[in-house]
Amino acid sequence: MPTALITFTLFLPLMLGAPAPAGPVIHVPYFPATIPFRETAIVWFGQVTPSQNYTDMRVGYSNSELYVNTVTFDRLLWYDPNANPNNLLNGDTSILYLETAGPNPRRLRFTAQLNWWEPRTNYQAVAEWNGAAWQPVNIPFTTQSGWRGNAPNDYTNDDGWTMTFHIPFAGLGIPPPAQGTGWRIAATIVDLDAGGGSTTSLTWPPNAIITNPATWARLSFGLPQFAPPPVRNPQQVVIRHNLNGAVVSDASVGGDTTCGAGRDRWSQWGFANYAGLNRFNIQNQADVSDFPCFNKAYIVFPLTSIPPNKEIVSATLTLHLFGNAGNPGESTASLIQISTVSRGWNENTITWNNAPLPEENVSYAWVQPVDDFPGWPGIPYSWDVSRAVRLAYQRQTPFRIVIYSPDDQYNSGKYFVSSDTEEWNSAARPQLVVAYGDPAMPRGEPAPTLAARSLPE
Repeated sequence: MPTALITFTLFLPLMLGAPAPAGPVIHVPYFPATIPFRETAIVWFGQVTPSQNYTDMRVGYSNSELYVNTVTFDRLLWYDPNANPNNLLNGDTSILYLETAGPNPRRLRFTAQLNWWEPRTNYQAVAEWNGAAWQPVNIPFTTQSGWRGNAPNDYTNDDGWTMTFHIPFAGLGIPPPAQGTGWRIAATIVDLDAGGGSTTSLTWPPNAIITNPATWARLSFGLPQFAPPPVRNPQQVVIRHNLNGAVVSDASVGGDTTCGAGRDRWSQWGFANYAGLNRFNIQNQADVSDFPCFNKAYIVFPLTSIPPNKEIVSATLTLHLFGNAGNPGESTASLIQISTVSRGWNENTITWNNAPLPEENVSYAWVQPVDDFPGWPGIPYSWDVSRAVRLAYQRQTPFRIVIYSPDDQYNSGKYFVSSDTEEWNSAARPQLVVAYGDPAMPRGEPAPTLAARSLPE
């Protein structure tokens, strides 16, 4: 069977040796026309508890618009039946902050509150920062709201709600951003759990200061490309758990392959730990009511087997698929995203609620469903993670990643072998193959000037 197909081909030139930008980065995939929900970039924030919310945020763009979708797990849904564009914070609300690029950047706030059957006109607004305050402005955009559960505005448990923003570039007075253009982005989810009660809010990135876009995440249009450097004395290392003494840790967070195995979705599910599990599931979908079936995986590869002062030429992550959710014929292909994370975690304590947030989306691959068990070690699928491994090596840190999907379909789960599988199946464990060598130019000699550009600061 073939390995996975890497899908996107529009890239951002990257300066060799450029340091990784501080803070989260979203590399936004480009689509010439309609933006497919299940092929967007995905980030997330929050926790799942009776009183706290969690949100998946998907982002994509086309020649005509920026697309942002938020899916929020929320136990009680409330909105204001008498809302107006000047007062949209008295209910469950999604707020999107953007700062555009160019000689005349604009700092904008798009606000959209959940509603039921009413027209969207009174439930959305846009404002621009004038240097001292947010001032309403006339910029055309549209939003779409949805929810799952009993009903808004009562005390019966619900499941969650969604908000989709369509922001035309023409309405901003700019052409579609060129590949490599860098904006700033932040988001806030406002939560109301009782009529007449007070709201709480959660902002991403966690340390963002809304009045200071330098603290927001970076929004990079297009996906990055790695240009391998020339090297001398090329070599290769295979990094896999228990191979040559390597310790590779991985962890599953969410509902595993059992949709949480009956755990209460609000008080228990987000705190489940699956240490020692010999598999992990990657699953997501558009229907927020099924969130107990969602699952991510975290993996840490040590890079200490690569000697110091080397140049990374390539790095390939390989996982082995052995099954998927649903009955034969019910599952569809999934675009699975690899993102880096900036901090470590403990396999015995990591959960959905305390797991590290993604730092930067770095690779994608389509994974096809299997109707019948393929036999061990399973079907290999590969992701090109060369650029991300090079950055981790330069930082002198392990290669830490999280695996998730922007999927939309039911039964989207894809089951992979973990590092905790038995020794007889060790070939199926997550594997990182890194090619490296000595710098082609001896260190200490001046390097030629490179005509390229790095991510904007």
